[in-house]
Amino acid sequence: MNQGVAKSQSLKVSKSAATPSLRLCDFATLRLLIALLVLALPAFANVTSSALTGRVLVGGAPARGVTVTAESPVLQAPRVTTTDARGRYWLAALPPGVYDVTFSLAAHTSLTKRAVLELARVARADGVLEPNPDEDSTTSTAVTVSVADTIYPTTHFDDGALDRLPAGRLGSAFLAPGSRFGNGIVDGVPDGAVPSEETIEQMTIVNGVSPVEWETRHGSTIALRTRSGGEDFFFTLRDTITNDDDLQHFGEATAGGRIVPQRLWFFAGAWKGNESPGAPDRQGVLAKVDAQFGAAHHLGLSYSDTLQVFSTSPFEYDTASLRYTGVAGPRFTSEVVAARTENTDFFSGRASYHLGDHVLTAGYTDAGAAFASDRWSYARWNVYAGVRHDDGNLDPRVAVSYDLHGNGARAIVATWGEYTPPEVPGQTFRVMSLGFASALGSGGSARADFIRRESGTFWQHDFQLDARYRLFDRFEAGGTYTLTNRFESPFPSLFPEHTANVWVGAELPIGDHEFGATVLQRYLEVSRFSEAPTDIALRYNIPFSRAGLLLAFDMTNVFDDSDGISLFPPRDYRFWLRVRM
Repeated sequence: MNQGVAKSQSLKVSKSAATPSLRLCDFATLRLLIALLVLALPAFANVTSSALTGRVLVGGAPARGVTVTAESPVLQAPRVTTTDARGRYWLAALPPGVYDVTFSLAAHTSLTKRAVLELARVARADGVLEPNPDEDSTTSTAVTVSVADTIYPTTHFDDGALDRLPAGRLGSAFLAPGSRFGNGIVDGVPDGAVPSEETIEQMTIVNGVSPVEWETRHGSTIALRTRSGGEDFFFTLRDTITNDDDLQHFGEATAGGRIVPQRLWFFAGAWKGNESPGAPDRQGVLAKVDAQFGAAHHLGLSYSDTLQVFSTSPFEYDTASLRYTGVAGPRFTSEVVAARTENTDFFSGRASYHLGDHVLTAGYTDAGAAFASDRWSYARWNVYAGVRHDDGNLDPRVAVSYDLHGNGARAIVATWGEYTPPEVPGQTFRVMSLGFASALGSGGSARADFIRRESGTFWQHDFQLDARYRLFDRFEAGGTYTLTNRFESPFPSLFPEHTANVWVGAELPIGDHEFGATVLQRYLEVSRFSEAPTDIALRYNIPFSRAGLLLAFDMTNVFDDSDGISLFPPRDYRFWLRVRM
């Protein structure tokens, strides 16, 4: 996936550099060239899903045997489990989305709570049940933010955030701390085809140590999830207009819905045109089918085909994939991802079993890698320990969090891992981190991590900060910051010492309409040369009886006064509109 992104953006920088006003995009160009070299390395299939956990109490004591039912519009059938002797439960292999989690026990009041699952993260929903012979039910729509259960340093962008940011859906990945991408994963498989803006639903970037299930390097991993069908039918049309020498159009269409209620869903997308100045012409299709067999077996089929034209050289990528999720009883879950691309076949599978305080996981990929891990939860501790055997190398990884108050609101987190890239025999990379994570009320979170990367005489220290807050679904603020210190780096002058991104947005009702604006302030410092461009995004929603129209305008580098020398591309704008029915 990132191959296409890097190629597209590197061409855009090259074209800008060729304009009469010479622009020295040294860092941007070199960063993309390095990304191309990294992304050209082999990647292997990864299972990327979400999980839900929590604890249930009755009378202040852990409750065993409580039935936990998770329901969501993204699920074709509810997922059910029961709590163990410590009142804990674990539901794995869940697609990201909004869930209603119901806790029920005989002679007690049933409780339903809301949980939001994010891609490649662990969400939490706890329950307290009260004795009630009539077995009444109560519902709470408040969402609890837990920062103690997702131990690894991650940055997440949901569908709404990706829509509001002026960087675009793919460009938003560069707002994450670090921005060192080693792998690109689309719907669980490494995909050479770059999805279109309208097909991308969620994005998560792992910025340091990752679980042993993921084949990664000492950099970061970006995971994308594309849209799927559902019970309700929908259809969208989108046209993006950008300011090249001549106006460029990029048309997109998507559709989805049910074929058989609760059993068979479909999604389809198609796109053609040019997204930005200097980028290649692109066209492609994406088709997905989700099938549910009973309550225990889910099958997802996907096919994508993308053609990118760089000058006179076409690059075509097609991927067919199959994903299976199986549930055997309340404790056992299995996942399998198989894919075929232009030249390579991929396979990855894993199985997990919830046993007491432990979640035991084991898996294998056809690249010859086998892995096993244990997630152990006790009192306020969450401990993840695993080992990966890959191409004759044994790579251990450990992650620990301590819940300071026992409710997931604040935690101290630490990770450590080793990576032995098969393309660099005998060289081991070590990554370790220590951080603090905190929930910000019921609508936000913040996390600070100190990360050390080392290999031989090379070491690097990063301080990373990631904070988000959203209030009343009307106001949103976020920011990321990275301070980097390298020693004996092979490219010491190519990387920024300071990188920061801060955005503030608001959505205001105007009668039945809605107006939104987001301001993104970026900052980059390389070898004492710094620049801080400003981007803006304007959105205007117009509802109709059975449809909606979104008018959008994005402008990057608004106050471009670089006099021909810049770390960023020059001022750029795009206008796009979406019709949804």
